[in-house]
Amino acid sequence: MHDFSVIKSLRRKRGLSAEELAAQAGLTRATVAKMEAGEGNPTVGTVEALAGALGVTGSELLRLAENSNPHRPQVSRVRRAHYQGKRYRLGPLEVFHLRAAAGRNLAFDPAWHGETGEMILLLAGRLRLRIGGKTHEMTQGDALGFLALREHSMEVLEDAELLIIHHALI
Repeated sequence: MHDFSVIKSLRRKRGLSAEELAAQAGLTRATVAKMEAGEGNPTVGTVEALAGALGVTGSELLRLAENSNPHRPQVSRVRRAHYQGKRYRLGPLEVFHLRAAAGRNLAFDPAWHGETGEMILLLAGRLRLRIGGKTHEMTQGDALGFLALREHSMEVLEDAELLIIHHALI
């Protein structure tokens, strides 16, 4: 199901009034209003006309309309010998909210990762992160991003709470 109310955001981002968008797309103001209200079932021609006037492709507009509704992530518990928490997964995004006790060493197998990026955000505590042979000391509020396929591990220096975010590389 598509929600074309995203058109209003795209229109405003480009500094267009609804009337200007309708004129540029060769549509009526009523059609644009209906689409922005998330109503109606547009034809392919209408989608293409609006997309062209908004400076995106028809397929891009369809993708944006597909993903404009809020979605709840899949949530699962994570319990390992050295850490515990939750894993949140929504499409290509994966977030781990973890806690680990001081003195623990956590190793992550690069084979677990596809071609993704990883960001570690330390919410509390202190840790030593090793990425491809380089060491990075992290304290509360620090964040570091890297290619997830690189060998990486961490030593928890003080009880830690952290987010590990895996994301598609663009």
